[in-house]
This record gives sequence, C-alpha cells and structure tokens, in this order.
Amino acid sequence: MPPADRTQAKRPAFPFRQRPHFSAGLSQLKVGSLLILGLCLIAGRSTLAAPLSESDILALFFERNLNLIAQHYRIDSAEAQTLIASALPNPELTIGFNELSTNIRHFSPNSNGDNQAVGMNIIVTQLIQTNGKRALRMESSETERAAVETDFQDLIRLLINTVRSAYYRLLFNQKNLEFQTKLDENYQRLVNASKIRLAAGDISETELIRVEVEELKIRAEVDRATAQLKASQSELANLLSWPEASSALEVLESWPEIPPGLLKPDLDRLISEAYQSRPDYRAQELRTEQMQTELELARRRVVPDVTVSGGFLQDSGNVRPYTGVFNISAPIPAWYQYQGEIGKAAADLNSARLGLEQIRNSIRGEVISAHAALLAARAIVSRYEKETRERIERVKESAEYAYSQGAIGLIDLLDSERNYRQMVTDYYGARSREAIAYADLVKALGEDVTRGTVEEALESRQQALRTSPEGSRHSP
Repeated sequence: MPPADRTQAKRPAFPFRQRPHFSAGLSQLKVGSLLILGLCLIAGRSTLAAPLSESDILALFFERNLNLIAQHYRIDSAEAQTLIASALPNPELTIGFNELSTNIRHFSPNSNGDNQAVGMNIIVTQLIQTNGKRALRMESSETERAAVETDFQDLIRLLINTVRSAYYRLLFNQKNLEFQTKLDENYQRLVNASKIRLAAGDISETELIRVEVEELKIRAEVDRATAQLKASQSELANLLSWPEASSALEVLESWPEIPPGLLKPDLDRLISEAYQSRPDYRAQELRTEQMQTELELARRRVVPDVTVSGGFLQDSGNVRPYTGVFNISAPIPAWYQYQGEIGKAAADLNSARLGLEQIRNSIRGEVISAHAALLAARAIVSRYEKETRERIERVKESAEYAYSQGAIGLIDLLDSERNYRQMVTDYYGARSREAIAYADLVKALGEDVTRGTVEEALESRQQALRTSPEGSRHSP
C-alpha cells in the first residue's frame, strides 16, 4: 500500500485538532470549575442548606477535583506533540564570502580582468523526508493523542466509582446512626418504665440493672456509629476537595435502582459490552496500533532522507563570474540498516499486544466478580424485604406489648430487641453492599463514560442551582 493510502486507512477516529464530544464537555468543565472554585473562595461558605443527592455529589466532585484538570493538560501536551510531528523541516540559508579584500571595489566583479574581486555564495538547503516517514510520524502522534484522551475517560470511570462508593458508605452510616439513636431513645423509655415498675414492685432491681446495661450497650453503639459517620463524611469531603465542610456533609437516602438486565445471568453479553465500552481497553488498542505504526516507521528509515541544496555563486576569477549550484546528498546505509530501532519497535509492539490481552482477561474477571457480588447482595436485600422485615417487626412489637402486660419476662424482651437490632443493621449493611457492588459492576462495564454520566451530573446540578431560591443551595 502506498504511504499516503496507508496513512488514510490507519488514521485514528479522532481527526486532528478535534476532540470527541466527551472531551469537549470536560474542556468546558475545566473553565467552569475554575470559575466556581473562585466564587467558592470568595464566598467562604462551609455549610450545606440541604442533603446532597448522588448527582449533586458527582457534580461537586467534577467542579472541584484538580486531578482532572491536571490530567487534561496531558491531552494538551499530546496535541502539541502532534503539531511537532506534522511540522516540515525548516530550510537552511547559508551566506559565505571568500577572497576578502580591504578594497571596496573588489566587492563587485571586474570585467577588465581584475581577479581580486571578492567571491560570495548564497545557498539554501532543504531536508526532504522520504518514504512516507512524516505521514507515519503524524499518524503515530495522533493515535497517541487519541489514547491520552481515552486515558482521561478511564480516569473519570475510576473516580466516579470511588466517589459513589464513598457516597453509599456515608449513606449507610447515616442510616445506621439514625437507627441506633432511635433504638437508644426506645431503651431510655424502657429504663424509665422499668424504674416505675420497680417502684411499684412489679420487677426486681436485677431486671432494672439488665435494662440499664442494655441501654449502655446501645449508647456505645451510638458513639461507634457517630465515629463511623464522621469518618465517612471526612472521606467524601476529601474526595470533593472540601474538607472544611465534612461535619455538615449529608446525603439523601437514595439507593440506586438496579436495571433488571444487570441481574440476569447473561455474563457473555455483559463481558462483550465491557470490551466495547471500557476506555482502558480502547486506549490499549490505540497504543497497539501506534506500536504497529512505529514498527513500520522504523523499517522505512532504511530509505534515507535526502538533503537538497541550491544557490548562487559569485566568483570573479571564473570565466562566468555569476553562476548557480545544485546538490543532492543522502547517507548510504552501508554498515547499519537500523536493526536496533526495528527490533525495539517490534518488542514494544509485542509488549502492547500482551498488555491488551492482560486487560482483556482483567475485564472478564472484574465483570464476573462484580456481577456475582451484586447478585449475592441483591438476594439478601430481597429476602429481607419480602420475608424477614415484616415478621421481625411484628415479633418486636408483640414482645414489647407482652412485656408491658406482664406476659413475658425481661430476658425474652431483650432477646427480641437484640434480634431486631441485628436484623436491621444487617439490612442496611446489605443495602450498602448492594449499592457498592452495583457501582463496581458499572465501573467494570465502563457504562459511566459511554452514557455521559459527567454531563448528566453537571446538568442536574446546574438545574438545581437555577431552581434554588438562594441560587446556590449546595454551593460551598
């Protein structure tokens, strides 16, 4: 295939100096994030007027995360490298004098035979790249630029999963603290009622002490849940680059709605979707293509580049004092035919192919593992919601009523309360694990990037800001 045709056939999908829609959205994000960050610093606010939804958290993360902006500069650097690869070599101008003299009239040729006139030459030299090497360099740099853009999308995929997991951990700790607090209030009422019954002679002092001990245990659980909540608030606030708001950070109770298609045991379909959607896989494919181009470029270096020069000569001692010159020069690959460069490019290509196969196997393992974890968590949640929840609540209410009527003893009541507390805590833990497993599966499938989660989150946040009475309800 001729060099020009080959270049056209292998050129990446992203045209030169034009980014895909996703990167264009993030370019606007970079400018918008700086403006928002400046307004935040001016306002100096560190309180939140309302709980934040998942889309609010994602929007805040993209507005404030400096790692994304830093990664975006890699795209600019790759674009600059593309300009370098496409540049033509500049010509070289040489001006020289010979047979110099202190006599000014010698600077013009003497037609009367005076051979002491100065000689001069003006020569222009141009390097000509042959065998399509410049086109291959352009193709390689454009492929690398496309790979860097895809790396940026992969960074988005990983960061979204990190933020979502922190969001669901905070939501679990909020619900756990809320539940433990209500349970402690219930036990305090039980302690007060037991004191009244002790005064009336209905129970012994030992039973009152048992109730008070249980209440102290619940109070310890409240303290533990409070510490876990603060830790999860700090974790999410640090991800948002907003540590001063960690104590006020609160999220809405909004567990993810899992699409039914993800709960089906059709792993082959999910794995196939992941191969098509994962940006890290696409980036490695692009780099494998780039290594193929680099190998072809190394092979074509055997054909040397040509240096062409031409110019004007003035020599008064010559029969023709004014004349021109034209030269062509090229290195002769007699002793070295770039075997080292060809071998290195072939090794890099094999390494890229191996990396592609490793990513492919890793994607398959991630999808299978995340899907299994999601199905297990979903089964626990579904079993609790359909079979256990109502029964355990009825047992608890029945035990409390029976104890108030003197039908059961204190030990039976406390045992019922412990079972209820453990079941509800397990349920919220299962909901949290289900949500995190769903986020892991979405990350393994690469769906966040292909479905434009970033743009959706930002648009949702902008809509919330426009409809908010204060105009900046969730702003830092």
